[in-house]
Amino acid sequence: MKKKLGIAVGVLSLCGMGLGQASAAANFPVQPINIVVPSSPGGAIDMVARLVAKQVGQKHGVNMVVSNKPGATGIVGSDYVAKSAPDGHTILLASSAHSINPSMTKLPYDTLTAFAPVVLTHSVPLMLVVTDSLPVNNVQELISYARQNPGTLSFASSGLGGAPHLSGELFKHSLGLDILHVPYRGSTLAHADLVSGRTHLMFDTLAALRAPLDGKRLKPLAVTTKERAASDPDIPTMQEAGVAGYETETWGGILAPAGTPPDVVEKLNAWINEALQEPEVRDQLTRTGIVVRGGASADFDTFIRDEMVKWGKVASDAGIEPKAMESGS
Repeated sequence: MKKKLGIAVGVLSLCGMGLGQASAAANFPVQPINIVVPSSPGGAIDMVARLVAKQVGQKHGVNMVVSNKPGATGIVGSDYVAKSAPDGHTILLASSAHSINPSMTKLPYDTLTAFAPVVLTHSVPLMLVVTDSLPVNNVQELISYARQNPGTLSFASSGLGGAPHLSGELFKHSLGLDILHVPYRGSTLAHADLVSGRTHLMFDTLAALRAPLDGKRLKPLAVTTKERAASDPDIPTMQEAGVAGYETETWGGILAPAGTPPDVVEKLNAWINEALQEPEVRDQLTRTGIVVRGGASADFDTFIRDEMVKWGKVASDAGIEPKAMESGS
């Protein structure tokens, strides 16, 4: 009798847990949803966050607000979300730095276990550009020039540890090229020296490069994605240009704190996928060189793991080891 009673209590407990979880999703949200953007206003992830927040608000009457918490290549904002209540009311729009940071910095959270992936929102192709004074007009000419003049070329980046930096490292190490890395504090400063010829080449996002490219002050050689960019269809991919297997991009995606109820994660996934398909959102993002993604939360989890492996190898090949965070970051 005691055994049967114990089984009955256990079944009721499990049912109660299921009902509680379903209830959490059914009543969600009970307060404004805070989308934390771990960078300053104005970038791709900030734009996507604000477009998604607007669309979800209009469609479902949900109050979504965007908070910018920049610092330490996204770590400050990510740590804030990792330590937030796992109820779906505080979520993160992470960038590709999320998968690179473990190879660069000793983090205050575990990248894989501190978050529940919700959805991959977008990706942004990078473009390889060279200063106009460099006597090359395609990728193969650049490779030949670098091999004939070892140690004389430099590649600029918008900062240590981002996709532009590691895309350059992947290029030089996969081809055995002797090229110096010169990091800057942001793309604007890097572009100024690239245009003037103080540095020679750079990988950067299409959105960031639009002004110098439109001004014909840099030469575009290739985009880094598997397919050509819709905004620049005449520019070949790195693989089309003869660099086999080369593929990089920046990206963004929504993460919730670990422990967020699965039904809440799926509700957020559905709302955000729906928002990304709105013509207003797709058109605005496509015009700026951003590729709309979307999909299942499980697919985003796999994507993050694959990205961590890829960038971990690039960092290892470049001799980069994780360092302690600087105080005040």
